[in-house]
Amino acid sequence: MRLLIIIFVCILVPLLFWIFIKREANKSTVEQGVSMSKKNAESEVSPQSVKVKLPLPEEMEKISIEPGLYKVFTVESLLKSLQEFKPHTETYATKQPFQRGKFSLKNGDVINWLSNSSNSILLIYKDKEQLFIIPNDEK
Repeated sequence: MRLLIIIFVCILVPLLFWIFIKREANKSTVEQGVSMSKKNAESEVSPQSVKVKLPLPEEMEKISIEPGLYKVFTVESLLKSLQEFKPHTETYATKQPFQRGKFSLKNGDVINWLSNSSNSILLIYKDKEQLFIIPNDEK
């Protein structure tokens, strides 16, 4: 009996939790994708209103990706996507579950980022955040 309880707690509970997170993440991604595609036309952001600037590859010293269950980007795919991202007026409705990481810049600044799909990334610097998306016509 104890063995069954141990198996349940150690294997089934984390497995069920992981399945729930993946399902919610997929649902969130679809909902946000629909929301973003409807608002792409009217969500142009002026350069003056961008709260956090997307760093250029030559400004970066290191890109860190935190280990986790949710994998959207590799360092290479993130670098490739950077040139396609455009600032967006909206932000994520929730911050979980997401892939997370950091851009360490040559000037010493560190910009945190998180993403739940390959067409969006949220940059967080100090108390400011800015969502960037790849418009539907580009990807």
